[in-house]
Amino acid sequence: MIGLVLAALAGLGIQLPGWLTGKAPPTRAEHRTTARPAGLPDTAQSFETAKKWLYDKVYHDHPKTFYCGCDYARAPGQPGAINLRSCGVTARQDPARAQRLEAEYVFPAAKFGNFRPCWREPERFSECVNDNGQTLTGRQCCEKVDPVFEAAHNDLYNLFLAEGEINGDRKSHYRAD
Repeated sequence: MIGLVLAALAGLGIQLPGWLTGKAPPTRAEHRTTARPAGLPDTAQSFETAKKWLYDKVYHDHPKTFYCGCDYARAPGQPGAINLRSCGVTARQDPARAQRLEAEYVFPAAKFGNFRPCWREPERFSECVNDNGQTLTGRQCCEKVDPVFEAAHNDLYNLFLAEGEINGDRKSHYRAD
């Protein structure tokens, strides 16, 4: 079915980016010297930058966490400490993480990344294997070589601030209903 759609689009003269037609995504170096594939949003170039923007620009005037509405305090550019008493949350297993402010995905990274070639087979990408033969995780590889994954991974519309321990509880679970 997908093949028919791709063939129909090609028949209409619509140029499809290589990543959509099954070719390996461009390397990070290529990404820096060429334009992003058509249609990708202009997002932060790293997750660290996305988090900084989330703290400093998006939620700078709303110091409450998403899940429980906990208050938090922070210095500019830094994640903050959560006041668990402000929302009635009690740390269960990891008090340090429970009080840590974290960037959480609405739609988990594992859900939009796990079908990407760089996530499933990072060993196929030379940029994802170091000199000692150690391979990056799929997520790390996609962050390094795949501009489509990078755009989704660093998209501020998909990020919000959450309590660390609760973020850890959610992991990559997602319910669409």
